[in-house]
Amino acid sequence: MRGFRVLCLIMAIASPCLALSAVTAQEPRLDEEWNWHDLPPTYTLACRGPLNVEIGLNFSPPVTMQFRRGRKPATSGVDPGTCAWMDRGVSDREPECLQHYTRYAYVRITTPAPAPGPAAMRFRNEMLAERPSGMAGKAAPPAAPSPAPAPAGPPTVRLGSTGNATYLEFIATSSEKVAHFRAFALKGRSCLMIERPGP
Repeated sequence: MRGFRVLCLIMAIASPCLALSAVTAQEPRLDEEWNWHDLPPTYTLACRGPLNVEIGLNFSPPVTMQFRRGRKPATSGVDPGTCAWMDRGVSDREPECLQHYTRYAYVRITTPAPAPGPAAMRFRNEMLAERPSGMAGKAAPPAAPSPAPAPAGPPTVRLGSTGNATYLEFIATSSEKVAHFRAFALKGRSCLMIERPGP
């Protein structure tokens, strides 16, 4: 009977502690510098481009990457356009996208200038537009019309990074390199979240 009372006392003391622990358990959160805290276990995901990459302005999170599920472990090779866990492929129940909170991603859009006409034609037109000496009282021959400049090509878009998102410089266009990410699943999110780039 005494042993039973001792057991009840221990349970009475422990139960509030367990309840308090459950209440104070922290959800994953980001600080002001966009570093994760109180994370669940993270695992290394390996990805080989080209991947579809979207960088949002004032979006949260700003970087989203779409990939195809690799069916074999990354240690056995990563096919272009896919991601895989180091020890297994990505299952059908797992997302096909990654998201990354980073302040260092940028998009540069460059519009090429129109190509000039042939230099020789421009020089001839300039010479004909001037009245040489010895042609006093004579009208200068009409200058030939300048050829229309060639149309400008389409703008080029380049993704880049000044910090911890250097993978952007190749993951969207190249299949030569493999990028590694420490990734985890977050309740309520349709994509895997990146804790940090790197294995």
